[in-house]
Amino acid sequence: MSSKPFSTSYIVQDPRPVRPIGEIPPAFADLNKSVKDLFTKNYHIGFGKIDVRTVTANGVEIRGIGQQDIGGDAPRAFGSLEHKYVQRDYGLTLVEKWSTDNNVTLEASVEDKFLAGAKVTFLASLSAQTGKRNAGLKFAYRRPFLHLTTDVDLDFAGPIVRSSAVSSYNGVRFGGNIVFDSAKSAITRLVS
Repeated sequence: MSSKPFSTSYIVQDPRPVRPIGEIPPAFADLNKSVKDLFTKNYHIGFGKIDVRTVTANGVEIRGIGQQDIGGDAPRAFGSLEHKYVQRDYGLTLVEKWSTDNNVTLEASVEDKFLAGAKVTFLASLSAQTGKRNAGLKFAYRRPFLHLTTDVDLDFAGPIVRSSAVSSYNGVRFGGNIVFDSAKSAITRLVS
């Protein structure tokens, strides 16, 4: 008897069609953003607004906004200056904002460094007139078919946790939003 070594290779192909990677759904707060923008974006009724942006040679983005109420009994002017610095190698973004209300806001975020699709943001603000300070943490996780967000307001009375989730499948989106107030030990808002 002659023996032949058993060495047969087969290429097996999956007969199902290859599905493209799904879209990343928007955050829960942005589900109706296109409808809201239809009535509010670029339609400045009752006020004038100017928005100027530039980028410096070393990559710092500078944005100035000025707004003036046109009508009403007590017209009010508002302005802000924003600096944004992005360090792409580290996934780091720093944003500092000063406003004419004497508020200073700092935002530091790291994206796609701890986990692919994750963004962690630290927010801090100071009101120079009142001395009031706020701080918070934000977490967002975005993957195809899923968008999760959690915001924690770091208040001394007790943090407030806001979480939302949006999922999509074949163009249909569904999601929910929950707010937990730890000072009251209660869920203060639940939307699905």
